[in-house]
Amino acid sequence: MGSILGVLNYLRDRPKVDVTLDVGWMSTAFRENDPRGKLVLIRITNTGRRPVYITAVEIQAPPQQRFIIKQSLPGQRLAEGDPPWGLDIAQDDLNQDIRDWSQARAVAWDSAGKKYDSKEARIADAELAIHDN
Repeated sequence: MGSILGVLNYLRDRPKVDVTLDVGWMSTAFRENDPRGKLVLIRITNTGRRPVYITAVEIQAPPQQRFIIKQSLPGQRLAEGDPPWGLDIAQDDLNQDIRDWSQARAVAWDSAGKKYDSKEARIADAELAIHDN
């Protein structure tokens, strides 16, 4: 019985990280003044019970393209109950390389080398899903 409880506690007490990727969003506070235009938003949340240190975040898009998010490189410690860590990137900086946003994924890496993938991108503007260069 004690072994079973120990295993259940171990499974419950691990860090669990949720990653989301949102594309095509405008900043309402700076709509007229923000020169970046539409944004790509990445949010990383620790929904587990142990702290986790995220060391890097990247966007992966087919075919085998990987774009490291430079502002993620200092890393971020996320404890249980901490607010999500948000990263915003100007979408125009990535549009020339990522043709189909619907297949893009955000990926976060922790200090132990564990990889956390987002689900497919949530696209705010249907016109952005696939664009012509």
